[in-house]
Amino acid sequence: MDVLDLAYRDGTAELLRRSGVAESARCVEVGAGGGHASRQLAHAVGPLGRVVGVDIDPAIVDLARRDAEADGLDNVEFQTGDAVRLPFEDEHFDVAYARLLLTHLPEPLDALREMVRVTRRGGLVVVEDLDWDGVFCHPPAAGFDRYRSIHADLHRHRGGDPAIGPKLPGLFRRAGLTGIDLSLAHPAHVTGRAKTLHTLTLANIADALLGAGLAERDEIAALHAELEALAADPETVIAQPRIFQVWGRRGAEPAEVTSR
Repeated sequence: MDVLDLAYRDGTAELLRRSGVAESARCVEVGAGGGHASRQLAHAVGPLGRVVGVDIDPAIVDLARRDAEADGLDNVEFQTGDAVRLPFEDEHFDVAYARLLLTHLPEPLDALREMVRVTRRGGLVVVEDLDWDGVFCHPPAAGFDRYRSIHADLHRHRGGDPAIGPKLPGLFRRAGLTGIDLSLAHPAHVTGRAKTLHTLTLANIADALLGAGLAERDEIAALHAELEALAADPETVIAQPRIFQVWGRRGAEPAEVTSR
């Protein structure tokens, strides 16, 4: 999670500024993970603002609390909760934010509508999510392409959408949001820890790939070795997923889900 944040924190900082997250705002991050973006929000809203980070995993919530305490932040807190059943009353926050959450959900619109529900009228909803089609390395490498393919296959096998990014404006419209806008961020690296993100990801999903029958153990080991070599090569460019950054305001009540 620390390396993931290294790849995305600069883009998130610009997004919070561009989308209009105001000082003193009350914010919720849904699917907060290790709390990295929640801490960015806490800095953005200042001492008069407040941030609540929500995640379904109690162990991750504990880690997020520890790191916030280490940073000396007293305007951010963390609690467990389900993205589609948030434990807050209607119109409780000025800003609802999520990063790399909707891509993992079988019904992302349900979570987005829940974010709208807890946001006040005129409040801001902000989502960053991925478009896996943007992942590449240069020069091209067969092992990297294979990793890219099986990672997307696993994502879909788990019920997620690895290319949800371009769909976000449509989801925002269907959730009843107005004033919808977007920007793109596309982190890429030639050096540094963030360049190892795909290597770490493959190690993290290895058991799941085996369990889903998408790869054999020997192949995973060979792919991991190739990704390590690519990350260590200063002439190789490795790109993370394109990130669609979308924001809008709550106006009327959320629209009903319609068939496509």
